[in-house]
Amino acid sequence: MKKLFIASFFLWTFSSLFGQWTQIGPNIFQFTLNTRIAVDANGVPYVAFREIVSASTKVMKFDGTNWVVVGQANIGSGTVGGISLAFDNANTPYIAFFDASSSVVDVKKFDGTNWVNVGPSGFVSAISVSLAFEGATPYLAYSDATSGSLSVVKFDGTNWVNVGSPGFSSSGTDYVSLAFDGTTPYVAFQDFGNSQKATVMSFNGTSWSVVGSAGFSAGAAQFLSLALDGSTPYVAFKDSGNGQKATVMSFNGGSWTTVGTAGFSPGIAEYISLAIRNSVPYVVYTDDNNADKARVDFFNGGSWVQLGGYMGTGLTSHTSLVIKADSAYVAYSDGSNVFTAVAQKYVFPPPTGCNITASGLSNIQCNDNGTPTNPNDDYITFDL
Repeated sequence: MKKLFIASFFLWTFSSLFGQWTQIGPNIFQFTLNTRIAVDANGVPYVAFREIVSASTKVMKFDGTNWVVVGQANIGSGTVGGISLAFDNANTPYIAFFDASSSVVDVKKFDGTNWVNVGPSGFVSAISVSLAFEGATPYLAYSDATSGSLSVVKFDGTNWVNVGSPGFSSSGTDYVSLAFDGTTPYVAFQDFGNSQKATVMSFNGTSWSVVGSAGFSAGAAQFLSLALDGSTPYVAFKDSGNGQKATVMSFNGGSWTTVGTAGFSPGIAEYISLAIRNSVPYVVYTDDNNADKARVDFFNGGSWVQLGGYMGTGLTSHTSLVIKADSAYVAYSDGSNVFTAVAQKYVFPPPTGCNITASGLSNIQCNDNGTPTNPNDDYITFDL
């Protein structure tokens, strides 16, 4: 009994230090939009954004004390309409963005000194972009600025080449989101050929095919965000079929099913971003029910539960979520505070105890859900 008491007390004390959203350093920059966050292999957060006053695009990283500019202060000029930020497997940051006026797309990488073009500048025109990696190879999904059709390209070291046929969607698209299951790319999008509902497609090495049914959401879907848990795709979106609130759906191999309750957010949800940790989906969004402040919810197996408290002073926008190891990271533009770019971090607490059903203290392990497993050893271990 004494052994169990000591372990439980230690975990209770340790976990009390965790479980809150805390701001990462000072405010990043004022008068910003299109904030996107990514975290490198060393746990260093990077935030990309459009500076409203100068109409420039910047990337900054946290050096442990302050936010510092990465490379040149202006990566791309003009009114940027969308930004996607990601790292390759060599820990090199890449950024993709398009100009809201001309729709031309640029992809750049940081070479240690400057941001340099990846392939030719303005190689396509788009109204929505999403960047993801298969190892060292960057892939870009985009909605064509003229036709609205969906295409995916990858960089072969010299040029951007089509993955499958260009314009493979049946009609116009928006809110594209690209992710990988190993070497297989998946893309989610708002499908204008199916009443603007959500559709997901995957590439089989030759062609793109619909995953499940096209237009599977209850109503029109906006702010789509795609993530994979192993080979299981999840998609989060603003669901017009359920009060414009947030909905998450997953594909069970035969059809798309709702994760928990459809339209689970308290109010209208926008700027949705999805991530998965230990098979648990997490979603950040702005909540119209509370002055458009940002919040993160996670699915606990039965219902959606808020993670920590609200973020921002109000009118937050362009929320972005990344989960890395034991921490969640969020970036947003705080509209009630002169559109200041802010990043926050949540450190997941360790398990808080075991649901012990065996007698005695030996032969018990706990996983991170507090469930005893493998009762065959004479010690207690905790999987963090």
